[in-house]
Amino acid sequence: MKVSITRPWMDAGLLAQTANYYRSGETKISSGSPAEIKRGLMSQKTGLGDQTLLPSFPTSFIVAKDIHIILSSTSTFEANTIKDVKSCSQSGGGFFCFSTSKSSNSSEHRESAVVTHDGTNLSIKTAAPQVIGWICELTPEDHCHTDYSALPSNEFESRVNKEKPASTVNAVSGGRFPASPPLTP
Repeated sequence: MKVSITRPWMDAGLLAQTANYYRSGETKISSGSPAEIKRGLMSQKTGLGDQTLLPSFPTSFIVAKDIHIILSSTSTFEANTIKDVKSCSQSGGGFFCFSTSKSSNSSEHRESAVVTHDGTNLSIKTAAPQVIGWICELTPEDHCHTDYSALPSNEFESRVNKEKPASTVNAVSGGRFPASPPLTP
């Protein structure tokens, strides 16, 4: 089953507008465009997002329940192997990428995992839901500016009207009153 992740506080559209922002550090949000990253992943390149802040983010995950794993062998399983598998299931360990935590709530099963064997087959059943995969969205390419410099203190002086208005409007009555004289110390 696919479970969507909802984050009402996160507007991912902001990540596509990085050209409007400055960053103070050298670390980029992402290492390239999603198309470049996909090409790199398809050619089995690794470490594509290692030096970035947010190369991707999960949008959903895949959950499976009532998993049954059957291991078959051409010879019988050794007693120590079966003992180790049973010990892992009773202590809340795991098998492969699956968790058999004892904290799972299942009204159908009392144990987190059930292990049975019949010579050449080893059967492991777990009823607890398991996250088996993540679906992520690649972050758009980072176009943040790095050439930010502080504004000078007189940046807006030329835009400020230095003349005092002759009158002001009273917001409540809409009437016009003479401007207040400047305060003198």
